[in-house]
Amino acid sequence: MFLDRVCLCGDRRELMKIHFLFRLVLCAFVVVLAGSTTELQAVKPVVKIGVLADLSGSWSTLGKNTVAALQIAAADLENIHPQYRPVQFRFLVRDTHLDPSRALETIRDLGQRGVKIVIGPQSSSEVAMIQPYADAHNILVISQGSTASSLAIPGDNIFRFCPNDIREAEAIVALMRHDGIGAIVNEAGHYKGITGSTALDAAGDRDKGDFDFWAVRLRNGNYKWVRVGTYNNGNLTVF
Repeated sequence: MFLDRVCLCGDRRELMKIHFLFRLVLCAFVVVLAGSTTELQAVKPVVKIGVLADLSGSWSTLGKNTVAALQIAAADLENIHPQYRPVQFRFLVRDTHLDPSRALETIRDLGQRGVKIVIGPQSSSEVAMIQPYADAHNILVISQGSTASSLAIPGDNIFRFCPNDIREAEAIVALMRHDGIGAIVNEAGHYKGITGSTALDAAGDRDKGDFDFWAVRLRNGNYKWVRVGTYNNGNLTVF
């Protein structure tokens, strides 16, 4: 309005020029503002999620299935309308080879990269190894395979999809009692890992077939593991 009053005293062509320049500047400002808004909308914060999985060890089936499921989830997230997807998710997949030491090394590397959520690892021995680091650095760990009851620690940063082995044993006993089974032979060994006995003997010699055999004996609703035999170097011994 002030510009109009000034220019009325002069040539009308000057008024038209000023109006044109004013509109041009206003349009340029709107274009710049719109571009900046679009750029701000396009830049979204990235949430990094670490994935500790066994991709090349003896439990690689679960590890590969885990990665495949996350790939499907990532594709589903990409198909969500941007309006309802305020952040971007980036999965950092690492192969632990079911090795606790490698799992610890890997979560340290992920922590240095700003990762605060980790899916995996699978085994209880790996979870036990990384648990102190996860708690100390406030990293949320979600294990898809750990079952050791010794890792049921209140207030820690570990969440597990599977029930612990005590609850699993209770379920197994209940099913056996329902089916009228009095004992079950289980292949186990001396190896003392975080979960107790495993399918390997002290030397871990699966190829030569060195195993111990254990049985669950039920009595008055209670169960107890009893060593009932061994198989060493082709020789079967039943106690």
